[in-house]
Amino acid sequence: LVHQMGAQCEAFALGPTAQLLASEVAQLPLPPLRELNGRPTPTLALLLVDRALDLATPCSHGEHPADLVVAAATRGGDARSEARARGTSGGSSAAVHACEWRPAELRAQVVGAAPDTLPPCDARAGGGSSPALGLELVDPGSKASMGRAAMLLHARKQKDALQLLRKWLKEALRSEGLAPSVRSKAGVAELLPEINSLIADLASTQGGVGAGSTAVRQRGVLALASAVASSMASPRSDRWQAAAALERTALMMMVQAGDTSGVQQSLLDALANAQAGKGPLRIADVLTLLPYVYSLWPDAAPPHMQGDVDSSSGPFSLQEEKDLLQAVGKAMMGALASDGWRSQLDCLSPAVLAHMHELYHAPGGDGRKAAQKEARAVLQAFFARLSHIGRARLALPTLRQLSTLDMFGDAPVTLTPLLQRVARGVVQRTEMPELLHVSSSGALSGLISKGLGHLGLGSMLGGKKERPTQPWQCDAVLIFVVGGLSSAEERAVHAEVEEASATRAAPLPQVFIAGTALVSPQDIAQQLLVRKGHTLSTATSSA
Repeated sequence: LVHQMGAQCEAFALGPTAQLLASEVAQLPLPPLRELNGRPTPTLALLLVDRALDLATPCSHGEHPADLVVAAATRGGDARSEARARGTSGGSSAAVHACEWRPAELRAQVVGAAPDTLPPCDARAGGGSSPALGLELVDPGSKASMGRAAMLLHARKQKDALQLLRKWLKEALRSEGLAPSVRSKAGVAELLPEINSLIADLASTQGGVGAGSTAVRQRGVLALASAVASSMASPRSDRWQAAAALERTALMMMVQAGDTSGVQQSLLDALANAQAGKGPLRIADVLTLLPYVYSLWPDAAPPHMQGDVDSSSGPFSLQEEKDLLQAVGKAMMGALASDGWRSQLDCLSPAVLAHMHELYHAPGGDGRKAAQKEARAVLQAFFARLSHIGRARLALPTLRQLSTLDMFGDAPVTLTPLLQRVARGVVQRTEMPELLHVSSSGALSGLISKGLGHLGLGSMLGGKKERPTQPWQCDAVLIFVVGGLSSAEERAVHAEVEEASATRAAPLPQVFIAGTALVSPQDIAQQLLVRKGHTLSTATSSA
């Protein structure tokens, strides 16, 4: 990066972890700056943001199909970590709670295509013995593939995304000289069945224009459409929608009514229903909702707590939190005794879950007690982390609120992701006092130097004589989330920048967003549900 961007870098940090990382980066020995065709050196703001400041957004269950696709993607390394955890019932937690690189296998199984017409999945990251058949959703070497993926990700609504897929599938059929087997209908409910029919038409046809299978030639479109269609028709989709409904209830109770006790009772009721098998929710879905609830606490906290981090006890009283912890622990023990233990507790990493299950079913009379002890240690560490998350945003003067009350809108309460608020401050040239400008003293000069050139910035960035003190004073801004980025946040930041570009006459800095991983609600939960002193890395993609 140092040699690839040719820009003077100014580091900004939001959150304690980001500040530590920015300070470390500022000490890196970097090469001197180089002039670009005699023009002043361009400037780049590297804006590091703590993931813990907003866990409500990555733990949200939105209606956009891209979010569900990321959540449904299998993670590489799970089988290997589970196998390593087996046989550790006697001791070391290091083998169970060790950090793991879990890349998301963003691939799609195309139903109806002959097995020998499509390339197999690359199983190198997964560690499996035999690769599963499937197609990569995105080909970084193809502009068409990258363009389709970006358009699908940035579609504002579910209906818009599904209409794009239908359009691309029809265009692919026309290019092959084929006709759809069904007619288009206007209703949203008919979109998914029509897409499935178009996939079948395209995947099952041999020949067409030229030699070979249409499934091979049109595999890019088939991959995206199949991934969306299969994820929306899977049992996970029902769980996703039920979790979204529970989120909306919690949001309304906390922010609009200020009834945190009601939120606790709703969680207990959902937990009881999950244990009894009533409805699509699982115990894991309730646990995944807890980071969402705790991260929303600054929005519902009394005004006198603003900036007073030490006085906050979180959204629940000590007794309510104790009751919730005990109920979750009891539910976990019940799930371990059942046949559906994997689906009930898939918010735990495969290694942690396999270890608990092995402890519970160990021969002798102490297995259940050992499993209870392990579960209690994990849950105590989990709730301690949640308490930190609940206080993380209290000290932010202008970025504390994520929710907005609008009694006359489509939804009485809406959430604006923290990253979107940061991007809004950049494009609207607003000072954000929470940002710490880390002085580089020349050490950061040239950071990320030629890499922006690969993105077309080498000739577009113009320099500034005065040293920037705010991110928007730079020619480009790279917002980097330390801890992972969700597809919903990328979409929100893109929409914010696009709107500002269309409405503001003054030139804006180019805004990029990245993170250490592409995360889903399950990934966030698995990072938090480990013993104290351990952090489980659930990084899912370098894309």
